[in-house]
Amino acid sequence: MEIREPAGEKKHRTMHLVDLIQEPCKKICSESSKALKALSCSIKDMTPPSSVNLHVENARAAVEDLKTRLSHIPASQHTDLLAILPAATVASILIEVVGKMEKVAESVEELSRGAGFKEKKEKLAKPSPILHRSTVTPICTDDEVVIDISEVDQVKELPRNQQGHHSLNGEGS
Repeated sequence: MEIREPAGEKKHRTMHLVDLIQEPCKKICSESSKALKALSCSIKDMTPPSSVNLHVENARAAVEDLKTRLSHIPASQHTDLLAILPAATVASILIEVVGKMEKVAESVEELSRGAGFKEKKEKLAKPSPILHRSTVTPICTDDEVVIDISEVDQVKELPRNQQGHHSLNGEGS
């Protein structure tokens, strides 16, 4: 005679497994995504990959967490293999993804060294030309302050100092 377990109990054990591995699986996905995005930007911009190592390390740590959680599942929960197979498959594939991502990161780092990728230089914003020139004259009375703004007829560029910035005092240095 076979003793059958109530259907609700099987579902509960399966949900427990999913809940148990959900957090490290999300972390693996998130960190792998960030690392692959940084690698693609590195290739596109021809700059060495910078933040990739942090994301790869975080993904590795999440894989170790996942493996630890899977190893601590009691044997009694493995009775319904078909119920836990989808969750176990996802976990296994994510572990493989991290391994492949590490190889891609190593390859991009090798490419950046071989191709001589350069660090990104900060672009300095060009000072914009002055389009309008006005004079501001505050007029104070007992009850209020009125500010009179009169536009100057001719728009002219302010002189620039040695650094290329507009000089407000009218001098070019």
